[in-house]
Amino acid sequence: MNKASKGFSLVEMVVVIAIMSIVTSLSLSCLSMVRKATVNGAASDLGFQIERTRSETLTKHRESIYLKMYTDGIAVKTCIVTVHNDGTETENFKVNLGSNVVVVATTDDGKSVTLSPSSSGEIRLAFDR
Repeated sequence: MNKASKGFSLVEMVVVIAIMSIVTSLSLSCLSMVRKATVNGAASDLGFQIERTRSETLTKHRESIYLKMYTDGIAVKTCIVTVHNDGTETENFKVNLGSNVVVVATTDDGKSVTLSPSSSGEIRLAFDR
């Protein structure tokens, strides 16, 4: 082999490509885990707030509880709102669900209700006493 030749050998190129492949696959799997953790955290937060609201509803005899999702043009806001017997509303808990989360609930008659940032709305939560 000529010592004056410059460049990389085939073996060196294969080793570098193999290392790059390993690093890329590890980083993609970590990114997937981060996304899954974010979704699980949002679901856990929402479940906790719904359970907390259920407890308060049953103890304080409030009329209606709604899960509302709306956007103010900048951020998506999701909160649990209490509608009292006199018609006034209290925003109880803000739930951090992120900007691209969709909430789907099923009604008693089997229909699904979807809340998303593009379709601001509400889901009424009712609990048997």
